[in-house]
Amino acid sequence: SSKPRPWPNTPASSSASPAPERSIPGGTMPAVMNAANEQAVALFLEEQIHFLDIPRLIDVVCDRHQADLTANPSLSDVLAVDAWARGAVREAAARLQAKTPAALPA
Repeated sequence: SSKPRPWPNTPASSSASPAPERSIPGGTMPAVMNAANEQAVALFLEEQIHFLDIPRLIDVVCDRHQADLTANPSLSDVLAVDAWARGAVREAAARLQAKTPAALPA
């Protein structure tokens, strides 16, 4: 992963943002991050992932989306990346579950 990027206008030491190490570019990225967050939280609430997996999954999906970022998205672009991001979180969570034991760490 690359060097952490702070949110704009937020001190690097601040915990005011949900993902303080990620800067959000415009375009379709906010929709991807929001959908990834919502899907990761849903998986956590369903006890399918650990709490600390939420930001990891968001980072993985946002990093994958960098190459497909649309600068001036239409509504259909936003809806498409929303659906893609939710599926990408489910796929990444499934890979994560395959690598880690089901029991919570001590």
